[in-house]
Amino acid sequence: MPEAAVDPARPGQCAGVPGEVVDERRLVETNCRRLQQLLRREGIDAVLAVAPDNWRYLTGVPLMHSLFLTALNVAVLRADSGFASLLALEGFGAAMRARTPWHDDIEELPFRRTGEPLQPMCVHAWPAVLADRLARLGLRRGRIALDAMLPYALKDALQAALPEARFVDAGRLLREARLVKGPEEIKALHAACRFADQAMADAFAAVARRSSELEIAATIEHSFRIHGAEHSGFTPLVFAGVPEIVGIPRFSRETLRDGQLVRIDLGGCAHGYYSCIGRTALVGPANRRVTTAFAAVQASLTAGVATARPGATNVEVHAAMVRAMSASSGGEHALDWYGGHGLGLGAHEEPMIGSADAVTEVVLEPGMCLALEPALMVPGHGWLGLEDDVVITDSGCAVLSAARIALEPL
Repeated sequence: MPEAAVDPARPGQCAGVPGEVVDERRLVETNCRRLQQLLRREGIDAVLAVAPDNWRYLTGVPLMHSLFLTALNVAVLRADSGFASLLALEGFGAAMRARTPWHDDIEELPFRRTGEPLQPMCVHAWPAVLADRLARLGLRRGRIALDAMLPYALKDALQAALPEARFVDAGRLLREARLVKGPEEIKALHAACRFADQAMADAFAAVARRSSELEIAATIEHSFRIHGAEHSGFTPLVFAGVPEIVGIPRFSRETLRDGQLVRIDLGGCAHGYYSCIGRTALVGPANRRVTTAFAAVQASLTAGVATARPGATNVEVHAAMVRAMSASSGGEHALDWYGGHGLGLGAHEEPMIGSADAVTEVVLEPGMCLALEPALMVPGHGWLGLEDDVVITDSGCAVLSAARIALEPL
């Protein structure tokens, strides 16, 4: 994949190592050990995961997107040691063995003559299969943490099949385990950012051609696919001018017009990990209202990056972004309660960046990854925002995203 140029005007930016390889076995091994430590701390014997992000965290196995929101594969990680035991949908076990040879315990869940592939609507044969596997893992009377995405009907049937087992919620422990990233996870996030940087460069070229929102969004998705990302992390957001609806992708076929701000939010996936970056382009000449707003947003982002360091909190980062936006614009612009989010195997993870009355306060630690995204609306011109991805280091933070930040008339 072509390396996107690093903007020399942005201190603290991490250029990365061209050709840096993610050791997926080491990544999964580190993830499992971290979660196993938390399981032992809580006196839990095993965790059972089905959500695609939690599955990927424990196994390193990518899943087909056509089955992305169904609980069709199960990973069981014991607290004592080792990799997870996998129960794969019938027909997929061989592919998983080839993709992740470190897994030597893979069984298949029946696809034929059962309604389970239609989960969460059907439960028939799988409770007995799962109960038998848990029993053979020595968990018949164990304390087992269940992924919140496990269909309720399957959980209920599993409890009936293992009446002496105690099932508890795994959500809190999985969130805690995934909060701090290891070195291989950070490599994966950096790779995802490089794909996003390239997609943003391609998107800006489409803006320069005065393409439509639809064409810009298609350019972004094509860029991710053609340059080797697993997939676009989410439907790209492209808003030209003042949007009728924010938050629901509805791309216009109209070509861009002078005076419009074009807000672009995109992210790619590498090794299961997501980037999420944002930029804004201007069509036609600038004016004071737009340049003042851009400077305010850029100052807010710069302040967030400067404040994001070990010992600071997500709330303090947001407060610094609020102060900088107001100061830069002489009080003309104000950042609302939201200023960003965590990143990892999901495009939105903890910690959220926001005001004390809106988010759970978290003390930042090395290895936490954040997407900082101040934004505001400029009347008559549109939505103006910037977003960078950063990783907390021992002494501050490093910026993983490298797409150029400049409001240049196009």
